Amino acid sequence: MTDSRLRLVLAGAVVLIFAVSANIAWLNPWPERDSFRGIESVPVMWQYNRAAGVEILSAAYFPETFRTYTDRINRPVYPFAVWAIGNTIGFVASPVVELGPLERAGAGYVVLKLLVFFSGGWVMYRILRRWIAPEPALFAVLLMLFHANSIEYIGTFQTTELQVITPIFVIGMFLAVVDRRGNLWLVALASFALGVLMLAKQNYAVYLAIILFALWKRRLLEVAVSIVVHLIPLGLYLLFLRAVDIPYVNHEAVTYDQGVWMVELFRQNPIQSARQILDSFDVSLRHLVGFFGVWLFLATAALARRREFALERNHLVFVALLFLSTWGQAFAAARYYDYMLSDVAIVVYGLAGWLFWSWLEQIGDGTRSSPERLRHWIARGVLGVWFLVNVLSFVHFPWVHPFDQPARGGDILENRLEMVENPDQFTDDQRARARGGVIVEPDALPQENN
Repeated sequence: MTDSRLRLVLAGAVVLIFAVSANIAWLNPWPERDSFRGIESVPVMWQYNRAAGVEILSAAYFPETFRTYTDRINRPVYPFAVWAIGNTIGFVASPVVELGPLERAGAGYVVLKLLVFFSGGWVMYRILRRWIAPEPALFAVLLMLFHANSIEYIGTFQTTELQVITPIFVIGMFLAVVDRRGNLWLVALASFALGVLMLAKQNYAVYLAIILFALWKRRLLEVAVSIVVHLIPLGLYLLFLRAVDIPYVNHEAVTYDQGVWMVELFRQNPIQSARQILDSFDVSLRHLVGFFGVWLFLATAALARRREFALERNHLVFVALLFLSTWGQAFAAARYYDYMLSDVAIVVYGLAGWLFWSWLEQIGDGTRSSPERLRHWIARGVLGVWFLVNVLSFVHFPWVHPFDQPARGGDILENRLEMVENPDQFTDDQRARARGGVIVEPDALPQENN
């Protein structure tokens, strides 16, 4: 397959899942949730994720929103990128139509999501091509794109897709460094880029696996350089926040006690701590199966034929470290959702895709029709069923028309906008209540003494 045709297939797949996600309201996806409706009259890009409102505000009024809502202050990359893209779109469109801040942010989010998913698929394909043929590599990428997680979040104002895509980008950079035998300048460049990615979503599992692998290979200098350089983007961002007088807050640590809770793990009875760790392994395994389903079992079966897959000891060690660090990250975050174990997607889908295609090659032998054509039709059929199953996973009955579904009141967003634009008129308690969806009135401003 030529690169141009591959790009066309990937672009088509990304547009397809975005079209489903943008119109997901028609599937009656979450009957118990109310939706934020950017366009009230048309059920397009309705947001069912409760964090979407703060996300789009953070982008539309970057960085001023951080003075009122600290939810995304430690994840500035998406808000800044959306703000930059949206303002560019607004400038280009200004001779024809004047877009407001929220409209520019919405357009910026759409463009950013399409770019992230397309580039993630492209990098994943280039990585897998090192070990497997073009057909199973593309098959694996489409398994990733057609998963319900990708379908949901390509149209959601959130960063959740980076749980899958960040490891793909980081592994791609890691392999580029390995190809050049650990060139320190390239190590520094890749580590700086990784530091930027960590400011989009603090998804450290894959980086921890790389550091542990490098230590196992005794690449101490490269490890030291990488750890120091990857902190530079964070340091620059902290200087920026100080310059604009906005205090830094790690929302996940403060609100959800992520990582911080582990201090108690070492203070309690060791037997109780060991039981927590063992229970975590069990819970994580169930969520791993929940996310990948049958493809996880195919990937496990593929390891039995690893010699055909050209997997060497180094590869197996890294894969083991990646699975271990993915579990460790979920354990430290204490957030056991299926997607929290999805960092290993490139490994699972790569192995499963290779094994599935090896079976197809055996099925095609000895048939009267073209074996290659038969393989492609079977693969397309499996992908079609996989896509349909994931789309139907959003459907709930009894079916409810989008306009009859519960809506999040526009007055809530207006209230939050008022807080962003006039933060001094609201107390900390009022902001906290507003985050929970409560409408609050601004405090009366003190009158000037005459």
